[in-house]
Parts: sequence; structure tokens; C-alpha cells
Amino acid sequence: MRILMAGAAALALAASGAVAQGNGNGKGNGGNKAAASQSQGNERGNRGGNDRQERRAERREERQDRRADRTEDRRDRAADRSEERRDRRADRREDYRDNRADRIEDYRDRRADRNENRGDGRIRYGDRDDPRIIREIRDYGWLAQDRSRGLIDGCPPGLAKKRNGCNPPGQVRDRYERTLFGDRYRPSLFGLSNYRRGDYYYNDGYLVRYGDSGISGWVPLLAGALGIGNVWPSGYRSYEVPRYYVDYYNLGGRDRYRYADNVIYRVNPEDAAITSIAALITGDEFTVGQPMPSGYDVYNVPYGYRDRYYDSPEYMYRYSDGYVYQIDPETRLVAAAIDLLI
Repeated sequence: MRILMAGAAALALAASGAVAQGNGNGKGNGGNKAAASQSQGNERGNRGGNDRQERRAERREERQDRRADRTEDRRDRAADRSEERRDRRADRREDYRDNRADRIEDYRDRRADRNENRGDGRIRYGDRDDPRIIREIRDYGWLAQDRSRGLIDGCPPGLAKKRNGCNPPGQVRDRYERTLFGDRYRPSLFGLSNYRRGDYYYNDGYLVRYGDSGISGWVPLLAGALGIGNVWPSGYRSYEVPRYYVDYYNLGGRDRYRYADNVIYRVNPEDAAITSIAALITGDEFTVGQPMPSGYDVYNVPYGYRDRYYDSPEYMYRYSDGYVYQIDPETRLVAAAIDLLI
């Protein structure tokens, strides 16, 4: 009996283990299903992330392409504008050349017409025998001798006649004018460059310089002691001017004019009283073959000669001291001096 009961218990235990083993296998299969589901989710997540990266890469590539297209368009437009500017500049240059050629041709035609109407009235510069054209070096010696003058020693004749005029006491001297608009009196203030520096005063139309014992030297001034109606000071030396100026300014005989310090005066031959100013001489030297002096950039030919001597692409014309000078516009060299009396 006992043996029978023990066998039954053994069978019961064996059956219980089989059931337990079956349940354990079942639970194990459920865990595999969960793992498989998680694996599928990871796979879908990875596939979604890759898709986003691909889309971002595509968009980035599209932006780069658009930027490249815009850059190329800008370059093309800039190249087109640059080419258009070059074309416009070329057109303007061509128009300028055409217009300049037309102007030169018109000028030559007008000049030919004027020459034809005037006959021989205009200088023919190709004719080297034309007597009006002076190609040699002009003589400026008469100007050089005038530039060598200095102060006249002693006391001016006008002041010598006045009481205390030449040797004024200190209080009188102090009343003499020493400045003009704040500038001290000096020869250069009146355009006189031939006199030395010193302690100068102005008195009664004279520029005077003092020494230890009073006035030591003097020079008469234009529109002062050398004003119209005043007698020419006997101590103030006058020089003879070339015959050309005598004829050009119609000065008359030697007793009818005086020349000093670049001014030609007309005087009464009887008492040497100044009647008028005939000319102001610049003293600028125009030498054929040499550069034109400075200060003649502006056209200055007298009105009576402007129909003959006018600036053109071929020549410029400038007037100085009774002559008209022909100037090369490019080199600014003096080509010729023109005698206005012929």
C-alpha cells in the first residue's frame, strides 16, 4: 500500500514539473515577440532619421545651386554692363574725334574765307619772307640799362623847396608815412625791383630813404611826383626807347617823351611837364625758340588785332609791349614775334 502511494506521489510530482516547464516555455516565447517588436521600431526610427538627413542634404544642395546661379547671373550682368560702358566710351571717343575733325575743318574753311576776303591782310606763316614776322632774337638792351638804375642821391627837388623838407627834426620825420595798409613802404610795393632795401618813407609823391643826417636818396613815384601836370624831375634819368616804340605809340621827338622804370610818359617839350602816360612796359622777354614767360595763360591781344590773331589748334597769340607773339600750343615755345606796324 505504501509502495502504491509512493508511486502515485512520484507520478504527481512528475506531472507538476511538466506543467511548470510548459508554462515557462510559453513565457519565453512572449519575450521573443517583444524583442522582435522593438527591433522593428528601431529599424523604422533609423529609416526615418536617414530620410530626414537625405532631405536636409537635398535642400542644402538646392540652396548651393541657387546661390551659384545667382552669382553667375550677377557676373553675367556685370560683364554686360562693363561691355556696355566700354561701347559707350568708344562711341564717345569716336564722336569726339569726328567732332574735333569737323571743328578743325570748319576753322580752316573760315580762315581760308577770311584770308580770301582780306587778300594779303593776314600773315601767311608758311611765307618766311613776310616782313611782319620777326624770328630773330629781339634786343632787350634798352631795358637792361633802365634796370641798372638806383636811388637818386640827396633830397627830392619838391621837398628841398619846403622848410625842413630834407632834414626834418625828429617830430616831423615821425609824421612821414611808413606803412600802406599795414605794409611798410618799400620799392617793390610800387613794382620797382631795381632798388635796395632800406628804411623808406613816403612823402609828397616820393619814396625817400633816410641816412644819419636826413634824406639820403629818393625816387619819384608814378601818379605821385610823376603825376600828370608835374614837371619831370631833373635828376631822374630818362632813357631813349627803340624806334619801333616811338612809331607804335606815336611818341614824336625825343623831347616829347620820357622813359623810366618801365613807364613811357608824354611830356610838353617846352617845360617837360607830364601830359599823359603813353605805355606801361612789362619788360617780359619773349625770345623766339624759348618758352613763353609765365603769366600769359589768358588771351590778351588788343581788340584791334583780334580778327587776325586768335587762338586756334595750330597757334596761340599773346600780346606784350607792342608785339603779338605766336606760341606753339603744345610746347608753349615762342614761334615768332609779329610787327604790328607793317
